[in-house]
This record gives sequence, C-alpha cells and structure tokens, in this order.
Amino acid sequence: MRVSIAEGVPGWENTVGNGGWDRITVAGAAHHLGLQGRSVADIAAEHGADALDVVAELLLAEDGDVTIISHSMREDDVQRVLGAPFAMIGSDGVPRPGLPHPRWSGTFARVLGRYTRDLGLLSLPDAVRKMTGATAARFGLTGRGVLRQGAHADLVVFDPATVADRATFAEPLLPPAGIRLVVVDGAVVVEDGAVTGARPGRVLAC
Repeated sequence: MRVSIAEGVPGWENTVGNGGWDRITVAGAAHHLGLQGRSVADIAAEHGADALDVVAELLLAEDGDVTIISHSMREDDVQRVLGAPFAMIGSDGVPRPGLPHPRWSGTFARVLGRYTRDLGLLSLPDAVRKMTGATAARFGLTGRGVLRQGAHADLVVFDPATVADRATFAEPLLPPAGIRLVVVDGAVVVEDGAVTGARPGRVLAC
C-alpha cells in the first residue's frame, strides 16, 4: 500500500497524491464515531503515528467498512465543467451512516441557488434541463425528465429566489431551502418542507 501510494498505480486514481492526508477526512466509521469529520493527518498527528499506519489500523478495526471524503476538487474546475454546454448534472452522494458528503442532500439546490441565481453561471431553464431532460435522454429513460402527457409525474416545485443548499460537512443531511413540493411518479413525497413518508421511487434500469 505504501509503495502504491508513493508511486501510483497505472489506471487508478491516487486520492492521497491528489492532495495529501490532510485533505482526506473520515466520513463513516461505526466503531470510531469520534474520528468522523476529522482528517487522517490530524488523527495521525494526535497519536504521533504514521498516517498510513493509522488508516490500515482503522480499516482492520472496522472490517473495511470505512467511508471517506476526499477534498480534491477546485472551484474553478467545477464552474468550468458546469458551464460546458454538453455537461449534465447529477450526484454520487452516498447515503451511508456518519457524516456523508453534503452533496447527498445539497447538490441540486446548490446548482439552482449558488451557480444559477447567485453567480449567473447558468440560466434557470438550462440548469433544470441539465438535471432532468438531458440526463434522462442520455440514459434512455423514456418518459422521465420531461413535462408532457403520459410521462411519469416526477416534479419539483421550488422558489428560484430562495432555493439554496443548507447541508455542510458538519451537518450534511440538512434539507435544502426553497423546495415547496416534490412529486415522484405521481405521489407527493415532500410538501411545504415536510417529508410525507411516501416511497414511490424505484431503481431504474437502462
């Protein structure tokens, strides 16, 4: 592991090499809750230990079930990619215990609020298209991502003036602001900011 991190492995991303141990934080570790939200470098310094040894011991103690957040993205890169005409918008936020990345609950509201309304990087129609119709078309999801007769009723009603992400690394599951209604396949799942308990969603194979 030490050699692979130091020299890299062809075809594999080197997360440590992208930024260092100070840019990698523990997101989930069921038996070491006190380590969640802390960087590997900070944990290693506290124990006067080598960072890789700390990681190896944590993986062994948790039977490999550890999630991390790698802080390796640059804001200027994010804006450049979002603004590209061919780019689509999605999220790889992972619904796991602990302190998952705030993108899980904040991605789409952040695009609508920060990048569209506040920075003017995208027009509102284009931002919505990149999140809905463009993505559905790319993956061949018929009847999704469009508003028309016969299509699945997947709808989000939001206020463009107030929509914003509230999730943070310390509180990653805070729901967004400005979302009035969410309908999934015709069933109301969020109304006036409250979750209704309906679960009509399903995995879509394409």
